[in-house]
Amino acid sequence: MNNQRNTRIEPSRSGVPPLCISPGSIRADERRSVEDDARACAEAGFAFVSLRPTVTRVLSEEGRSLADLPRLLADAGVACAELTGLTFRRDPAVVATALEQVLPVLEVCPGAWVLVNYFTRLHDESLARLGLIADQVEARGGRMAIEFAPESGVDSIGVARQVAEHLGPHRCRVMVDTWHFSRGPSTFEDLEALPRGLLAYVQISDGLPASGEDMLTESMHRTWPGEGDIDLACIVQTLKDKDYDGMVCVEVLSSELQQLPVDEFLRLAYESTVRIWQ
Repeated sequence: MNNQRNTRIEPSRSGVPPLCISPGSIRADERRSVEDDARACAEAGFAFVSLRPTVTRVLSEEGRSLADLPRLLADAGVACAELTGLTFRRDPAVVATALEQVLPVLEVCPGAWVLVNYFTRLHDESLARLGLIADQVEARGGRMAIEFAPESGVDSIGVARQVAEHLGPHRCRVMVDTWHFSRGPSTFEDLEALPRGLLAYVQISDGLPASGEDMLTESMHRTWPGEGDIDLACIVQTLKDKDYDGMVCVEVLSSELQQLPVDEFLRLAYESTVRIWQ
């Protein structure tokens, strides 16, 4: 039986949006179970968690199955609102393999956003393929979000908006990542012009001064919201001006901060995000 509620992100009365934590932020620790991490997220204040397709393997190693996931999350006090790991590439076989891993998790977590990273040329054929994936996600009760990132096939809000408008907001919307927004060609005018109905949700983190390394390496050196060089105050205000009250997913990718105990990392991630949003 599927015990996970169909995830609907309800606005918070406190003025702080519902918060989610990205799986890439939490240090992998074989001594901790999926249930341990879920309970720690809830205790830190998070209402939602993001999951990778590898959760299937991890649960199996714990003697559980995907069928156990909804009840496990519900008992911990959280729900799954985002699934990552679906990278769209030129090779259809690679994409099919990723989709085969994501869809079973979506079936037990209906209503979750399925995040797509787009790493191929943008043209009619690739958009048609992406549309077929969106149909499969929608058929399982999910929603597809397209992520823009510098040096990817969808490098800006403007391009991501074109994709979402082509597929339709009922099939695909734009996910705004504050780090990618600040490091790419997107502008505040682009963010202001993005219709509320095309905005899926937000991933938040702050950035450190550029080190001269490649973009991928630098993307793994982020910091707590409010403690870096990204104008998060302006980003948050722009979102508030468009009456955004949807989910915000904290994605602080940092090998240094991940050395903190998991409970402390989650507490600081939650508290720093609440401060920047108030």
